[in-house]
Amino acid sequence: MGIQPPPAEPFRPDFSEGAETGLYLALLELIDEGLILTSDETILEANTAACRLLERDYRDLIRQPLATLFPSDKEFLQARARWFIQGQSRGSIRIALPGGRSRLFRFIAAARLRPGLHAILFSPDLIGEVYRDVAHTDAFWPRLAAAVPQPVVVLDDAGRIAALNDAARPFFPSERREWLLQPLTHFAAVSWPEEGEAPLARIEGLGEAPVRARVLEGPQLGWRVLVFERLPRFAPATISPARSAPSLDPLAVALRESPAESFALQLEPLVDLQQRRLAGAHARLVWNHPATAGLAPERLTELARRAQAVPQLTRYALARLPKLAARIPGRLTLTLAAEALRDPEFPPAVEAALAAGIRPEALEFALDLPACAALDTEAAATLLALSRRGIRWIAAGLDEAALPLEQLARLPWSGVMLPAAWVAGLGRDERLEALVGGTVSLAQAMHLEVRAQGVATAGQRDFLTALGVRLQQGPWFGPAVTSGEPLHVKGMD
Repeated sequence: MGIQPPPAEPFRPDFSEGAETGLYLALLELIDEGLILTSDETILEANTAACRLLERDYRDLIRQPLATLFPSDKEFLQARARWFIQGQSRGSIRIALPGGRSRLFRFIAAARLRPGLHAILFSPDLIGEVYRDVAHTDAFWPRLAAAVPQPVVVLDDAGRIAALNDAARPFFPSERREWLLQPLTHFAAVSWPEEGEAPLARIEGLGEAPVRARVLEGPQLGWRVLVFERLPRFAPATISPARSAPSLDPLAVALRESPAESFALQLEPLVDLQQRRLAGAHARLVWNHPATAGLAPERLTELARRAQAVPQLTRYALARLPKLAARIPGRLTLTLAAEALRDPEFPPAVEAALAAGIRPEALEFALDLPACAALDTEAAATLLALSRRGIRWIAAGLDEAALPLEQLARLPWSGVMLPAAWVAGLGRDERLEALVGGTVSLAQAMHLEVRAQGVATAGQRDFLTALGVRLQQGPWFGPAVTSGEPLHVKGMD
């Protein structure tokens, strides 16, 4: 009789504490985010992504004090209180790196998985890293701009141009993105006064003649305010008007001289995916000129700036809105250039549109957020006054190179607009997906409505909907039409 094999025993997984921890760590090695398991004071475990993000070897992390991850003991105590005492599960925090450096990370904290055991999941804070150096001037800048008629430039502690008033704009390139947060030395050679000398700086390269500027202490430690003196550079005897003012190209001249009838509004449907309905329309002014065959709205804005016709075109657009309000449900959003806020005829034009039948709560203005850093006091007052009337303001232009994110907290925004360039990268670029997700989280934390531009695929629509972005617009939901044509809405199924 042969030897009988032992009876087969059913498989019983080992869920002892050590094996369970090993299983968790093996699984979490598969993710790109950094993970550390920690006690209240000591790092217990870390995955490979954590070692890579923190730029440390595994042996340099394990059993090390948790405080070694922070630039100072104070920041460690604050982080520990946020994670383990206050129970903050999401946020942003600065972590120390080798060589005296530091980096901003987004975190997800799961405190007290077991007594004395916590998990921290972290990844680079893309929004914070892009915008952490954006300069701000608190309440100092509006007061200064209102009080000083001379050209004024504010430099931060790194010598970068933080702000300047309208009187100083002739010294710099017309496009704001070319100078904001750039060192002044990129544009000019500066001779600063020596100690004990009069506080006067000599600046060469901003014009045909050197400029002298009085140097004052800035709004923060290390900042400086330059008050330019009106030198002969501005005198007609030095530079004739024909030489100082560049000639306009024929297209800009034609734009400035075109009658109101040659312009029309282009409408793009705005849909509410939560309620499956048309929520309104986004309006942009277009120019029906034979030489352009329908100039794109973005190109028209650039051309209008060269022709100094932005206020005029804005009034044309406002005059056309009342007829649209009668046949389009929901809100009407009009793209607005910052120059329009400086036009003394802008508030009366808005009031005329409201008197003609537009409800204040149905009128929105989409304004580039970067342009708000250079708003003077009167323009900011116009924005605030219209906001108190019930008109909504949407922050656009989030894809600008120098974004003053702090303006989101300083001005009465009701929402933010995700740029079409970001939306186009969804499903293809993980960094853009992280940026979109972070922006949505930031807006939601600030109780701002989020809407997306340029939605072109069902995948983009669904990705944004999963993030909670219910207001969307773009070619997926129907083509843009001129104001006399009906809106054809699709893509909400």
